[in-house]
Amino acid sequence: IIVSNHNHYQEEGGVYRPSVNSGASVFSSTSDISMAESCSIVVTNINMTYESIVVAAFWIQAALNIYGDITLVNGSSVLLEGVNMDGRNLDLAAVTVAGIHICTVYISGTVVVSTESIINVTQATTNIQNVFASIVDTTARQLSLIVFVNRASVTVSDSSSIVVSDFATTIANGSFVTFTHFIALDVSLGLTIIGG
Repeated sequence: IIVSNHNHYQEEGGVYRPSVNSGASVFSSTSDISMAESCSIVVTNINMTYESIVVAAFWIQAALNIYGDITLVNGSSVLLEGVNMDGRNLDLAAVTVAGIHICTVYISGTVVVSTESIINVTQATTNIQNVFASIVDTTARQLSLIVFVNRASVTVSDSSSIVVSDFATTIANGSFVTFTHFIALDVSLGLTIIGG
C-alpha cells in the first residue's frame, strides 16, 4: 500500500463533537492490520494542515492512524518519510475531556514487530501553533509526537526494528493545559525488545 505526494490544507470553523475521537489522516484503519511475507505500507511526501478547529473532545491528526492492533512479521515494513503535520489556531471547547494530538503515527492498539520487520519514520515534523483552552482540567493535553502508541504495548523481536530519525516536534503559543509533550516515541503500556 503506497500513499505519496499529497498536500492538504483545510480551514474549518465548525465544532467537532464526536462520540469518541475526530481528526484527519492520510491512511486510516478502524480495525486490526496484519502484515506478512515482505508486505509494506509506505506513506511519503505528505503535507497536511488543519486550521481554526474547535475541538469538543480529542483531535487526532496523524498521517498513519490505526484504531486497532498492527502486526508485522517476516520482513514486512511500515515506512513514513517526508511527512509534515500541522495544526493551527485550535480551540479546546468547554468539555471535561479534551486534547490535541498531532502525530506522524497514531496507534491505539498493540504493536508487534517480528522476524526482521521494521517500522521506519524519517524526515517527519509535527507542529502545533496557537492552542486556546476554554477550560483546564486534569486530562486536557496538547501533544506533538512522532510515533504515539496509546493505551497499548509494543513488542520488537527477532532482529526487527523501530526507527525514528531526522524529526522535529513543535508547540508554539500553546495555552496552558495539563499535559504538554514533545516525544519521538511514546509507548503507554510497555516496550519489550527480545531476540536481537
